[in-house]
Amino acid sequence: MPTSLLVGADGKVLLVHQGFRAEDRADLEARLVAALGGKTP
Repeated sequence: MPTSLLVGADGKVLLVHQGFRAEDRADLEARLVAALGGKTP
């Protein structure tokens, strides 16, 4: 089962997500954008 970790610039784990469901995608993308300070790469 895939596991993803979102780690902040300070090295702290912000999110641990296990598995993948298509309905989780929008929430995960929003959390990534927020962790990047609202900027998309």
